Amino acid sequence: MGFADFLKDFKIRSYYQYLLYIGGLVLILALFVEIKGIDNLAVIKVASLVILTSSFIWIFESGVGHIGNYWYESSIHRGINTMPPHNIREEYNKKSFYLAVTNIVVQTILWASFIYFVFK
Repeated sequence: MGFADFLKDFKIRSYYQYLLYIGGLVLILALFVEIKGIDNLAVIKVASLVILTSSFIWIFESGVGHIGNYWYESSIHRGINTMPPHNIREEYNKKSFYLAVTNIVVQTILWASFIYFVFK
């Protein structure tokens, strides 16, 4: 495993990964550069919350992906001899819908708590 393979894990694929990297850059800049007219402590607080929230969403999304893959595989294995293909797809779609709704609810709660702590 070379350095290039290691960097493939850091490829930006979603909005929360952009926010994570931008939050990190802003945090580093706020720690070392004094900006006139802006309280650095507030910038550090916002950048830290962006990093924390984006990290939680990244971890949650990867977990959701693994759960979705497991459900897809289990739907296929269970239904391979017992169900027609459209029923396998229906079962997987039903589970995927609940997983997507859970994902949206969790992300909404995380971003709402982020907004609450920033503007509190």
